[in-house]
Amino acid sequence: SWGLKCPIITSNWKGTGQTTRLVLQASCLGEIVDRHSYFRGREPMLGAVGRGILMRAFDQQAGRAFCISEWNSSVDGLYAPETVPLMASVAALEGWDALFQFCASAATWEVYQQGLTITPGHYALYPLAAMIFRRGDIRPGILVYERRRSPGYQFSFQKEQLKVPPEVIAVGRVQNAYVKAPTGDLFRQGLVGRCWDREEGVVRASTGQLEWHYKGLWMRLNSERTQGAFGALAGKTVQCDDVTVETTNPFCAILVTAMEKKPIRRAGRLLVAAVGRSQNMGVPGAQDSARGGRPPCLMEPVTGKLSIRTPLGKVYALDAMGYRIGEVAAERDGERLVFRMEGKPQVLYYELAE
Repeated sequence: SWGLKCPIITSNWKGTGQTTRLVLQASCLGEIVDRHSYFRGREPMLGAVGRGILMRAFDQQAGRAFCISEWNSSVDGLYAPETVPLMASVAALEGWDALFQFCASAATWEVYQQGLTITPGHYALYPLAAMIFRRGDIRPGILVYERRRSPGYQFSFQKEQLKVPPEVIAVGRVQNAYVKAPTGDLFRQGLVGRCWDREEGVVRASTGQLEWHYKGLWMRLNSERTQGAFGALAGKTVQCDDVTVETTNPFCAILVTAMEKKPIRRAGRLLVAAVGRSQNMGVPGAQDSARGGRPPCLMEPVTGKLSIRTPLGKVYALDAMGYRIGEVAAERDGERLVFRMEGKPQVLYYELAE
């Protein structure tokens, strides 16, 4: 014996059809099932539940830890405000165990390959993703779908087909289980029906903390400690329990989180992330974004208004490193503190303090 004890992570290899389902079953021989996934589309993932990376939710295995050790989107910052909070939110709802974004190849934001890049806009949202995913501000949902796979199916030539609508991943957890004989799948169809408004194009999580407006290209988060929205928010007034968001930015993320384990309305410090679109120099449009461009990376400032239920009275604009740039004018409206985001240079965050 080498005297070493550690979890065994299995292969992230993905084939097609029968090969993939057999590899996924073999992954259960280890403790951690790992996947790689990239989205190289030219539209936001928010436009369809399960579009792109998030379909990997159907690779989760019962009784095993699950992670995605490589993931990214290739739209070079045009929809960057959705990528990090969307992955963190769905991963938290699904009860995943780890996320590792790929790849920070250089501090100059150069495209790595096939349009893959991490912009400053991705990094700016990591603190909020940590609260959503690692701190657990978005709770795991209940199990809504378990696909039960028997040896007869696993070793057959039947085509691999999804048996439920992908919208289930915005309601609660999904997973695969392996059984000795053909057994009916678990599917909480009634719950999915209650959580999914097909006409309006909205799916609400079973926890009540996440609301995916796929027709409108945006998502609302409404937990006790993290609230706000991201996506196509221009012209909308997004209301959460303690936070109201207004902006004219066509695509952005505006999220408020408590900096301690207390609800927003009672926390002694709050952090606001306000991140717009980003684009490398020399990239004329979305259809050309995979060509890479060059540094520096242009960041779109976020403008709008925030109303937050809080006893705190001071608002400070922060730079990308979290240092205070200056105080922001705010006014009291009953239990709420209201201030405007003016889109000043270098401002990606705001701090609320006593």
